[in-house]
Amino acid sequence: MKSRSASRALAAATRPASRPSSLGFARHESTSSTASSSSWTPVVPAGQIPAYDAALAFLNEYKSASDSEIERLRKLPSTPERSARIHQIEVNSLVNDPATRRQFRETGGKGLMDRPVMRHLAQKRWEKEGGLDRLMQRVEQMGVVPDLVGGIRGSAPITFSTSQGEVEPGSIQLPSALENPPSLNVQILDNTDALYTLLVVDADAPNYETQSYSQRLHYYKSDISLNHSTGEQDLFGSGVGKEALGWEAPLPPRGSGVHRYVFLLLRQSSSSSAPTQREDFDVRSLIEQGSEITALSLFRSKWTKGENSYIEETYRKVHGVEVPVFEKAPKELRYGMPLNKRSMERERIREEAWEKALEDIVGENGEVKVEKI
Repeated sequence: MKSRSASRALAAATRPASRPSSLGFARHESTSSTASSSSWTPVVPAGQIPAYDAALAFLNEYKSASDSEIERLRKLPSTPERSARIHQIEVNSLVNDPATRRQFRETGGKGLMDRPVMRHLAQKRWEKEGGLDRLMQRVEQMGVVPDLVGGIRGSAPITFSTSQGEVEPGSIQLPSALENPPSLNVQILDNTDALYTLLVVDADAPNYETQSYSQRLHYYKSDISLNHSTGEQDLFGSGVGKEALGWEAPLPPRGSGVHRYVFLLLRQSSSSSAPTQREDFDVRSLIEQGSEITALSLFRSKWTKGENSYIEETYRKVHGVEVPVFEKAPKELRYGMPLNKRSMERERIREEAWEKALEDIVGENGEVKVEKI
């Protein structure tokens, strides 16, 4: 019975290329070389569960063997393959270490992203706890793919916050809540130094000439130097990168529907150049120049009666003209025949009743309200 319990406990550990020659059963208070910075202690006193003691001993032996292998590889000429091998051994030697995992739970890896195992754990947490899946579900459900790009999958977690707190990707935000740039923090998880470009695009800007919608650029900043060790920082900060086009607050006109505002962090290519105008922007053309999407998020916003005064005043201040108003086409234009006065009044009442019904059943986030029985 004890042997089967020990097998289950040891199965959780990642086995080395060659198992250590001897498996000591001595009690190890810590298996991590950095455990002094963590408050982890064994949860079971020594001698009570032999399988638990054996698991800790195995992890310690495994780490010692891994450290020896890393030391041997580092004495050899450096190659990309050998560097990748060293990185993988470092991760495997600590990924199941209780002290390391406790340290990650306490810190989230902040300030420790120079350690490969911390980046690995951060990546797995983002993927397995639903952050990545939830983001991609919103991106696809709300048509960012294919309206902006043909395909997309961010590789770095991104956090978007206003003065009201962290924003759920895809949620509807009041325009006045984004009069000033939000906070946007990204943690790079790969081991590469690179320059990045941040842009914010309105995917639903009304286009008068084509009587349809086009993309409008609300922000553009390039030459943002990031790597795994820079940690989370506000990408809208004045000391980060080179700002080509400053923040333009979202001001959706009345009747233009719900607007999607998308944050995109792109790994720069040598051929990319900063745009000079905001109208009729095309994200695809920028990606075709060689830029690669690293992180993304989005929010939605729309005109409301409560925000009308703010939108009108801010639009005049920013654009120097009155905010346009988009209304539904009259019935006589839609149906190709005039309506008499009584029919027009009947249609007006029907339209008002329909709009009121929508307000009662559709929530702020655009989802239908469902009463629980």
